Amino acid sequence: MVLLQAWKESLIIFLPKNFKLFLLVTLKSIGQAYTTLFTDAGLFLLLGLASYLYSFMIIPILVVLIMSRIPSLQIHITRFWIATALVSVGIIAGLWVADMAIMRLYGPLFSEAMEYLEYFLLKIQLGYTPFIMYLAVRPSVFKKNHSYFARYHRFFFPIVLSLLFLELLLDFSSCFGRAVQVVVGSCDAIIIFSPLILFFVLFFLDTGGDLKSLLGRLWSSALRAVKMVFYNIPFCLVVSLVYFFAQDFIVSMIDSNLDQYPLVENISSVVVKLLYPIPLCFMANYYIKKVHEQLTVYFGNNG
Repeated sequence: MVLLQAWKESLIIFLPKNFKLFLLVTLKSIGQAYTTLFTDAGLFLLLGLASYLYSFMIIPILVVLIMSRIPSLQIHITRFWIATALVSVGIIAGLWVADMAIMRLYGPLFSEAMEYLEYFLLKIQLGYTPFIMYLAVRPSVFKKNHSYFARYHRFFFPIVLSLLFLELLLDFSSCFGRAVQVVVGSCDAIIIFSPLILFFVLFFLDTGGDLKSLLGRLWSSALRAVKMVFYNIPFCLVVSLVYFFAQDFIVSMIDSNLDQYPLVENISSVVVKLLYPIPLCFMANYYIKKVHEQLTVYFGNNG
């Protein structure tokens, strides 16, 4: 009965009088998210989008993840990006020279090892843009400026590694993965929008603590995300289905009109990623609504 009541409540939001207010709030959030992404998070977003076009952009992404851990650079935008550019250029040049030397000495062995490394780096690369968007759309009491985005980069690797683990689980259970794909997301779990992933990221970003409590926070965030999806399956299904159908329509439109251009796949990919904030804002606003209404359900009496 409790579950059925929760499902009923998740559909009530689509009643005209309720949805109008929710839509107005969400439209405001979408506007704020895009404003943030194209201003304070602009260079972070540009870096992520460029990674879809140029594979070597993984180097600046990794450098940004390191630079964001330096407190003095978190608050100085100019120093941050100058240091990132200089270090990235140095690393790219050094790797180019090293690659030529190693390939001559250990060609076949090196090539096989690089395949595994490139797969892991690709997941990091493709996960960076959604991560920046998660930070932009999540409700926060902090001003979303350069310092905010730089500080929260420390959450990137725990989130990406967790989603890689989820991807492996879905790969090992492909039938189950297909059955819940609409709710959980596709097997390429890092780069596909889904309620479960978004709720997990939001719960994790809302937790405090140090490195010692990392595994506990990841586990509790995952459980809370599963619980929120389970109690709100109707809402999650509606938003997910609308998003996936809209995404397929947009991609097909781009492909049909730009199929003569060789970069059409990258163009459609970038356009789809730029539309991420719209469904993410719907889910993020619903998340904060449910957390406020049912705090003890997700955080217990200690929430």
